[in-house]
Amino acid sequence: MAERLNKRQADSARQLIQVQNIVRNLERCQDGEFEMNSNQIAAARILLDKSLPSLQSVEATGQIDSNVTISVTLGS
Repeated sequence: MAERLNKRQADSARQLIQVQNIVRNLERCQDGEFEMNSNQIAAARILLDKSLPSLQSVEATGQIDSNVTISVTLGS
């Protein structure tokens, strides 16, 4: 018998499906297969900004005198 998802897993799965649908619609709009007005595109961008982590450039400088461990955590 398949295990049921707990509430957190189910919410995460729903959010992933919604993000995939938004991205798919934006791609179809770009390809001319789907029409979206400027308000719909702006709304899609706002939803994606809330759902996906923003990529940021990070520069680390200095001299390394011993072993260094770098850990990156992407959170929402």
